[in-house]
Amino acid sequence: MIVFFGINLLPESPRWLIKHDYMKDGTEVLAKLRGLPETDVEVIAERDSIVASFESQAGHAPFKYSELWSGGKTRTGYR
Repeated sequence: MIVFFGINLLPESPRWLIKHDYMKDGTEVLAKLRGLPETDVEVIAERDSIVASFESQAGHAPFKYSELWSGGKTRTGYR
């Protein structure tokens, strides 16, 4: 019950905010987590790193759960 009600008091994750084009809000949450101002080099670098990770994932096909059971190149089904 505590988690159920307490989760409403927590901010969204910076990754979720940035992924959904809430760049300012995502930067603000990152700054609060680090205890730094929003203009700090470390906060901006982390935000840019998150954006770069989304850009690199954009070129890949979306994940399918059926891939877990296929042989494929990674042989996930074998493991």
